[in-house]
Amino acid sequence: RTLVDQMIKKHGPQTKVMLPRIPLPDTPGIRFLATVGEICQEGMEMGHCIASYADRAVRGECFLFHVDHEGARASVEILPEGWVRQCRGPRNEQNVASKWGERVLRRWARGLR
Repeated sequence: RTLVDQMIKKHGPQTKVMLPRIPLPDTPGIRFLATVGEICQEGMEMGHCIASYADRAVRGECFLFHVDHEGARASVEILPEGWVRQCRGPRNEQNVASKWGERVLRRWARGLR
């Protein structure tokens, strides 16, 4: 919880992150995490360290997404160069949502290259 508190104190929950230079994916089950608050909430709900990427997202050094697929959830980090850096479910597990989300977002991220 301390990391979340630090990010919220530093940026405020409503601070927007940088948008990618291409349109966001329009795929049901994939949601762009657009604010520091959304990123921190994702970290608390998923039990992993995505909140530690809030600084980088604000600067446009990564793009963060939430994935819902077949009853499973995952978080995805995409680099601005067009690569999926990581895709993990709750507590960093691999699951059906992380595998599906990585495939879908890998195709979308090619447009960043």
